Amino acid sequence: MRRALIRLYPAAWRARYGAEFEALLFDLPAGWRGNLDVFKGAVAMRLKYESWRGIVLGLMLAGVLSGLLGSYLIPTQWRSTAVLQITARRMGDPGLNEVIQQIQSQVTSRQSLRNLIRDPRLDLYPVERRSQPLEDVEDEMRANVRFQIVPAATRNGAQIFTITFTYSDPKKAQDTVNGLITRFIAESIGIPAGFYLETLDPPSLPRQPYAPKRSAFMIAGGVGGLVVAAFVILSRRRRTGAAGQGLEPA
Repeated sequence: MRRALIRLYPAAWRARYGAEFEALLFDLPAGWRGNLDVFKGAVAMRLKYESWRGIVLGLMLAGVLSGLLGSYLIPTQWRSTAVLQITARRMGDPGLNEVIQQIQSQVTSRQSLRNLIRDPRLDLYPVERRSQPLEDVEDEMRANVRFQIVPAATRNGAQIFTITFTYSDPKKAQDTVNGLITRFIAESIGIPAGFYLETLDPPSLPRQPYAPKRSAFMIAGGVGGLVVAAFVILSRRRRTGAAGQGLEPA
C-alpha cells in the first residue's frame, strides 16, 4: 500500500528523495493514519512541483470523480408520468385550465395526500413518518407531485395534461400516480357537468432513475476542480514571485 502511495509523489521528487523516504516509511508502524499522511504529503508535493497543466488536469479529474462518488450518496429517485385529457362537452363551457387547477388543489389537499400516504397498499414515506410530523411528510409529497398542462395540446375543446410523482421506489411511484388519477376522477364529480376525462397514457413504470443526475454532479465537480486549480496556480506564482524578490512567503 505504501509503495503505491509513494508513486503518487512527483517523479523528480522520487528520483531525489524516494529511496530515503521509502526506507523511512517502512520503518514506521503500519496504519491508516500513516497512509493518510503519506497521501496528503503526495498531494502537497504535486501541488508544489507539478506543472500547471498537470495541476489543472489532476484537480479537474479529482473533482469529476468526487462529483460522481458524491452522487451515490444521494438517494435514487424515480418518476412516473401519466398523460390525461379533459374535454368540454359543449363549446363555451368554463376554461379547462381552471377546472384542472381547481381539481388539482383538491387532490393535493392535506387530507387527500394523508389518505394516500396512509394507504396500506402504498405505505409511502415510512421512514419519514417515524421521524417527522405528518404535516411535513405531506408537504414533501406535495413537492413531489406535479400537474402540468400541455399548452400546445389544446384543441377542439380538449386539454391534455400530465400527472407525475417522484419517489424512491419505481413501482410505488407508478401506483401512486394511479391513486392520484383515481382521486382526480373522484374530485371531478363535484364539478358541474360538461366535462369528461380520459387517460391517454397510463402511469409509466420508470426504467431509469430521475435523480440524481450523475452527469451534472460530475460537471459541477470538474468545474470545482478547475476553480481550485486556478487558486493553487495563482498562490504558487505569488509565492514564487515573493521568493524571487528575496521576501519570505506569507
